[in-house]
Amino acid sequence: MSRETKSVGTLAVLVLVGLFLIVTGFKSFTKVAAGQVCVQTRGGAGVGQLDPGYNFQVPWIEGKSCYNTYVITYEASLVSPEESQSEADYIDYAVDTKSADGVGFKLPFVVNYQIDPSQVQYIFSSVTRSDGALKEKVKDRIRAVVPAEVTKYMAADLYANGTSVEMSNAVAVTLKAELAKLGVNLVYFQLKKGDFDQYYDDAIQAKAVKVEQEKQKILEQNIAKAEATRVAIEADGAANAQIIKANADAEVISVRANAEATAVVVAANAEKEALDLRASAINENPALLQWYQIETILSANIVYLPSDVLPIMPIPGQPALTP
Repeated sequence: MSRETKSVGTLAVLVLVGLFLIVTGFKSFTKVAAGQVCVQTRGGAGVGQLDPGYNFQVPWIEGKSCYNTYVITYEASLVSPEESQSEADYIDYAVDTKSADGVGFKLPFVVNYQIDPSQVQYIFSSVTRSDGALKEKVKDRIRAVVPAEVTKYMAADLYANGTSVEMSNAVAVTLKAELAKLGVNLVYFQLKKGDFDQYYDDAIQAKAVKVEQEKQKILEQNIAKAEATRVAIEADGAANAQIIKANADAEVISVRANAEATAVVVAANAEKEALDLRASAINENPALLQWYQIETILSANIVYLPSDVLPIMPIPGQPALTP
């Protein structure tokens, strides 16, 4: 073999070695995209965790299995996925379920969930080794847990309160625990209004109408009772007013009569007392008798003369006498 041939062969080997080293260098670093977390694998087993960015790994020996860490929205809808206007990441049909009293209906809901990055190696070793398979497992778990929890409620409660925060939170407690078994965190859960069969829906509507009619009837009865009570109170008030007025008038008459009787008694007592005083004075001084007689005659405008004597002057207010 000539020297030139050997040189070409050596150069080729060096080129190949160089290319191998270059490729090996590139293979020694793997990039994990933002919003992902990966498990570093070796011989099919997980040996470590790879976070977003560039990570070292042994080329041709170690590999990786990645999972999406973004919040994922999964919706079960009453309309088909093709007709839905939802912006959820995954749209599915509503689940068929029953209430505690056996009424069947379709149940829609919305779930937001997210892989727990700290559980990625547990997910890889115990749940599933691919992100797509994990999404299917999460979906299946949700569609099993939610309708099972709803069957604890009566149809009337679900019909009236099926979209309430309280009921959604009650279901979410169980759902959160079940998703945690898959290494997934429940971010948000909300029940939507169920689609009951037409017969039950009509029955509920008829019952609601009847209830409203009964409420209206009770309201009208209460109004009538209130009006009757008002009229009775007014009548009692008028009667009481008449009684009070009559009692007041009677009291006034009684007081007036008592006052007049008292005045008569006082006057009589005063007159008697005056006569008693006069009699006592006359007894003590008989000469006063003549004075009292003269005073009486003067106060009466009468002059007493002997019967055979004519008055020289006329008495005021009397006609003159002629012989």
